[in-house]
Amino acid sequence: MKQKIYLFIVVTLFAGSSGIAQVLPDPPEAERIAGYEAFFGGPLSEEEEKEFLDRVSPQLKNDLLRIKKEDEKKYNSLIRRHRYESITLNLRSRFETQESATNNSKKMSELELYSDILGYKYQKASAGDKPKIKTDLMNTLTQLFEMREAEKESEVKALEKKLTDLREKLKLRQENKNEIVERRFQELVGQNKYLRWD
Repeated sequence: MKQKIYLFIVVTLFAGSSGIAQVLPDPPEAERIAGYEAFFGGPLSEEEEKEFLDRVSPQLKNDLLRIKKEDEKKYNSLIRRHRYESITLNLRSRFETQESATNNSKKMSELELYSDILGYKYQKASAGDKPKIKTDLMNTLTQLFEMREAEKESEVKALEKKLTDLREKLKLRQENKNEIVERRFQELVGQNKYLRWD
């Protein structure tokens, strides 16, 4: 079990920092559910279900409980998937330095869950209710898209800043090449022992 957790943490950190998560396609729904069940050891306990439901907004909780009455399989699928995603979000948020990035991720997670709920409602709705649900779903998806794009824009800016810093360091190192080489030479041949601070 420890190996699964370590592997999960490493993959999550690697995927989040390298952008691989955005490149790989999502597996089919049945395969994803099987993966979640395997990772979490089967169906959710009542305690795990309650813990998840306590973390979502009252509106989402009510919608989920309504789905549970109508289609328990769909309910379990939604809970498992979004519980899994909330765990990865919690892991990522521990490494994010900006509180706004963490809050944005939480909002995106709730919008993802809400869009899944709206998709389910649309499938089950009567013809008269579908236009309103479609409008709500399209607005939610648009908001999610904009948030994702803003997140990617922030990543691009951070990478550009890092690249600028690296170029500046490279330029300084080139300008001080002789001094850097001389210091390393002194370290290797033991001539710098009298130049230490201590």
